[in-house]
Order: sequence, then structure tokens, then C-alpha cells
Amino acid sequence: MTVLAVLHQPSYAIFRMFHQCLLLPHGSGLVFAGPPLLAAPYFESMGFRRLPNENPADWLMDIVAGTAVQQTTDGHYCVTTDAGQQLTSVWQDSGNVWVGQVG
Repeated sequence: MTVLAVLHQPSYAIFRMFHQCLLLPHGSGLVFAGPPLLAAPYFESMGFRRLPNENPADWLMDIVAGTAVQQTTDGHYCVTTDAGQQLTSVWQDSGNVWVGQVG
């Protein structure tokens, strides 16, 4: 049986119960599709950093919304306001491959 559910800001306990998740930015596109437990490592591989006590599900929503802090290649930190568009491009270029290799 296939069950499709849409949850906005689920608790981390509920988020971890899902087998697959899709993270969609405002507008259109896809920024992640895969097991929920791979979402954090995927975004961490792009320089996003979560605070030690931050809810991972909230952190992922901040990334998709463009309000999360990201470390740039030169070591600086910034907030990328057009993250949805950028992350959609990254996902299209290499996201599925990354999830396939790690998962």
C-alpha cells in the first residue's frame, strides 16, 4: 500500500518514520528526494550547518526556505536568499547520484 502525506514542520520523531521524503521549495522544483535520514548529510555536504540542539526537520525547512546559514567555499558563512532555485539546480545536476551512492 502506498501512502502519501504532506506535513509542514513535522516533529523529528515523525519525520524519521518516513521511508522517503521530498523537499520542495516555494514555487517549483525539487531540492531533495530520498530517505529522510540522508537529508541532513546531503545538505551538510553543501556547507549547511545545524546547531547542536536544533530540530533537524525545522533546519531542513529553513534550508528550503532560504533562511539557513551556509558555509561558502572560502570559509565564510552566509544566508542564501535564493536557496530554492540554487538547490533545485544542484539536485538536478547531482542530487540523485549523491543519494544513490550514499544510500
